[in-house]
Amino acid sequence: MTLSDGFRLSITATASPPPPLTTSDEAMDKVKQAMSKRFQSATNALDLKKFHADASFLGEPIYACLNRSAMLKEVVKVISENIPQLAALEMSENRLATLDVLEALTEKTPNVTVLHLADNYVSVR
Repeated sequence: MTLSDGFRLSITATASPPPPLTTSDEAMDKVKQAMSKRFQSATNALDLKKFHADASFLGEPIYACLNRSAMLKEVVKVISENIPQLAALEMSENRLATLDVLEALTEKTPNVTVLHLADNYVSVR
């Protein structure tokens, strides 16, 4: 890129790994709190849309990205243990590439009739 004064600006970028994933008790307590705020008991709906960007995680050393299978497994476990009456689950904009982990929910939450998966990377095979 050349600037207006003729100086040539060079920008170099290198890929870096995602932040480390932590599923410690403290981190999972924060995840549970965020999930609790997003649960609508009147409709038994849980909104996990863009979960990694939840305001509860700002300034916290927590990377709650649901496209990481370990974190999604923990979230599925929380849902299974605490919200068996779940009827609707919003999972849009989480960069999910597979739904394999969500299979465990079918047994534990048989009332789910609505599953939103917009803007993920899931493909039909």
